[in-house]
Amino acid sequence: MRRVLAQARKELTQLVRDRLALGLALRAQLPRGRINFRKGEFAFKQDLSQVRGRLVRFGVAAALLLVLGSVLLFVVLAGVMMLTRRVDWYQVLGTSPPAPQAAA
Repeated sequence: MRRVLAQARKELTQLVRDRLALGLALRAQLPRGRINFRKGEFAFKQDLSQVRGRLVRFGVAAALLLVLGSVLLFVVLAGVMMLTRRVDWYQVLGTSPPAPQAAA
């Protein structure tokens, strides 16, 4: 267990060191020391409408799956209720029904 934790710590330290080195290198290359992701070399090139479209499609698919799952669950439950509506569960389980209580 200690070896695993030591290895994870070592990998995390290396990752942080690499990211810090990359950040410092990028900062040194830019005149103001800040990265602008809207213009220039580091601009975000992908069309944002594609990203939005994928998110919308994913949301619609998730909602459709939720609706279909709930409908399927309802149909299965209704089928089980229809199949067992004439079963006397007290007789199957070998118990007696509770005694009726007098009205107060």
